[in-house]
Amino acid sequence: MSSRKVTFTLAILAVALLVTLAARFAQAQLLTSVDTPLDIPISYVTANPCTGETITGMGMLHMHMNVQPVGTGGFHITTYFSAKDSNAVSDTGAKYVTTDESFDEEDILGLPYEKTQHEVVHYIRQGESGGVVSPLNPDGQDDFYEHFYIHLTVNANGIPTADHVDYGAECQ
Repeated sequence: MSSRKVTFTLAILAVALLVTLAARFAQAQLLTSVDTPLDIPISYVTANPCTGETITGMGMLHMHMNVQPVGTGGFHITTYFSAKDSNAVSDTGAKYVTTDESFDEEDILGLPYEKTQHEVVHYIRQGESGGVVSPLNPDGQDDFYEHFYIHLTVNANGIPTADHVDYGAECQ
């Protein structure tokens, strides 16, 4: 499993905190507008299910969250996430380029709050070598996708009560 799961868990907890604060300020009618850019250094280790290689990477997770009040007492939130890897390399020396970007926009009328989201990271191996042909990889591909299914719940008191990340990977 990828250590990116930890990164995604931290990101959804940041969103939970922002939702909780925005809901509290919206209830008190103190919310004007919040615009929060945030850059977090990341490092991770994952396995390529197509080649069996272990991949180590590092880069930056860019997050940008914007909260605007709406007339109903709730708020409108936009979130943007993008991870840019400066170095991703396998234990065999192969270099990887990853793409990981998401944009979400929603109106939240207050608490409690619940959200489920699907995030995808695409790993592209530089210098095609072909993967290992197997029942999981019948075409011998060497690029792959990681899938993260993320669930977040914040109760009526503004406390995150559930956060869960499921993981899957597939050869491309």
